[in-house]
Amino acid sequence: MMIGFIVFLIVVVVLCYVAKVVQEAKDAKKEIRNQVTKAAIETIISTVPVTLGEEQANNDDGRELLVVISAAIAAISESANVQILSIRSGGTGWVFAGRQNLMSKL
Repeated sequence: MMIGFIVFLIVVVVLCYVAKVVQEAKDAKKEIRNQVTKAAIETIISTVPVTLGEEQANNDDGRELLVVISAAIAAISESANVQILSIRSGGTGWVFAGRQNLMSKL
């Protein structure tokens, strides 16, 4: 009876250490992801052109929107090398529903 209790305690201690190692690995991965995201945002902010066109020349909201969209794409792709070629709005209801489905999984 005593041997079984000692084995049980040893197993519990080992499981606690395994859980601690797994948690530290998750925290390290999250920290790396945050560093990549911050680097991507800084890169995107520095590379967004100052002039976006005549219709947005007097409006800074367009530049801010471009930076926010670029940062979101960089955060999702976990890469600092993101280049936005164009941003188009619109689409059918199916496209909108698909986007909502994808974003809800994040």
